[in-house]
Amino acid sequence: MKSSLKLTKAGFFYTIITIFIGISAVNTGNNLLYVAVSFLLSFMWLSGIFARLNIKGLKISLFPPKECYARKKALLKVTLEKKGLFPSFLLNLRIGLLNSEKKLYLLGKIPFLKDKKELFLEFLLEKRGEAQIFEVEISSAFPASFFRRFLKIREEVKFLVFPEPRACRGPDETTKKKGEDFSGRKEGVSEFQGLSDFQAGTPKKLISWKIYAKWEELKRKVFSEEESQALIIDLARLEGKGIEERLSCATYLILNACEKGKAFGIKIKDKIIPPGQGEAHKLKILTLLAKYEED
Repeated sequence: MKSSLKLTKAGFFYTIITIFIGISAVNTGNNLLYVAVSFLLSFMWLSGIFARLNIKGLKISLFPPKECYARKKALLKVTLEKKGLFPSFLLNLRIGLLNSEKKLYLLGKIPFLKDKKELFLEFLLEKRGEAQIFEVEISSAFPASFFRRFLKIREEVKFLVFPEPRACRGPDETTKKKGEDFSGRKEGVSEFQGLSDFQAGTPKKLISWKIYAKWEELKRKVFSEEESQALIIDLARLEGKGIEERLSCATYLILNACEKGKAFGIKIKDKIIPPGQGEAHKLKILTLLAKYEED
């Protein structure tokens, strides 16, 4: 955390006028001019003190979006806390984002801060892969706009940008192919496999009411016959001119399967992730797509 001070245009002219009156007071010996200079210097000193107190005791926390997609708007949650008796006024935020060697700056304003305040900054990143918040700057020209005091915080908050979801035609629901064992179950056997996160549109007969009665949380029952009709996404066989289009297609199919409460799995090169459901399963596959690199 580093603090710095910068003279504004108004502060520059104020300083010039103060120096000019001071020189005049020395040359003329006029007591009234000495009083004026003393008043101007006192006001400048007080402005500096209040400017320092204005940004002292500030603590900032950054929360990247849980799911961020390329070329789609997302929100960065910022929590700003103020410790001490003196509140903060007219704060400006400047947050630097780095994505695929391209820098983007987010700007925000907080007119008044007493204890704690949350704000959301909208942004859009062009490329999939790792993104990083590399710099946070808080500044304020309070109280007289003569000086602008800066508080720079070096942050290294990293998060992933998933491929842009683009509508495309995917493979039909299919059973596993010969020689490909995705789940390790025996064919033709319908048995209870476990519970998954509840999805909108889930039939009532598939809801685990015992879990709901005990924990007041909706869960969905998963049976082996459902998994046999899971969506298997083979990245190499998806439509698209290049790898980026196929990754976008795979992302779309995954999100679409989640909305419909359908189990899904994926094949990337020689790596196979068996069909499954739930938020953790979705994020696991999207992370692989975000980090995908061609040989």
